[in-house]
Amino acid sequence: LAVASTTFQRLFQRMMGVLPPDEWKNNTSAALHPPYSRSSNGNSTGLTYLSDKSLDEAATILQSKEWTKAIFVRDPKQRALAAYLARSPHAMTEYLLDHCCPNRRKCVNADDKLTFDEFLEVSARCRDPLWMPQSLRMESKYWPYITFVGHLETAQEDTKRLLQIVDDTDATWDKYGRTGWGKSGGSGSIFGDSDHLLDDDMMPIFYTNEIERRVEEIYAMDYHHQMQLEQQQQQQQRVDNCGLLWWRNSRWSTQC
Repeated sequence: LAVASTTFQRLFQRMMGVLPPDEWKNNTSAALHPPYSRSSNGNSTGLTYLSDKSLDEAATILQSKEWTKAIFVRDPKQRALAAYLARSPHAMTEYLLDHCCPNRRKCVNADDKLTFDEFLEVSARCRDPLWMPQSLRMESKYWPYITFVGHLETAQEDTKRLLQIVDDTDATWDKYGRTGWGKSGGSGSIFGDSDHLLDDDMMPIFYTNEIERRVEEIYAMDYHHQMQLEQQQQQQQRVDNCGLLWWRNSRWSTQC
């Protein structure tokens, strides 16, 4: 997800005027590739993060209707494989040894090439932002306040829908998302290429039926949580359209 995270960072920099407009015509400019971390190169991205706020301020923002709270999620099977492929087998082995069992360093055999199913078993017992369930990204009490859930697999379409929420028109999308992106001289739309996704032929190489079932077990909470999020958004859409919500038969109901 690092490619997508950096792309969104660039989008927000563009919207906030952090980068000069003409920089977006030159895809090779260093300004188009800001550090993933604000402090990694001693530079600031020029953006304000939720972590810059106090706990009380952050909680207020997360629960306020005045803010649009958006999150993009990814299919757990694609995400797990992308995490495994993020480093070479040797580098990932060292990463697991350093982060998952730094004291005994026996959670994975350093002498053998790390396989995908071995990675899954170790990562299932070791929490790391690179592969931890997405449903744990925030406290459960804040999920009902999320106003937009996008999917990495449909990042371009969902980003357009997100930007349309800003002003109820296509103006923001037209100005910041429709052009200025990609490798074709900056004439493409945001997420117009597929650099943020795995190639379609990668999944069958690593996934057997058994491994697929194992991933579904490991990320069961994400699959269940995703269904809840979709139901929540569908309900909110009905409320927005109808403007009426009441409690009936132990659940919230609307009528248009």
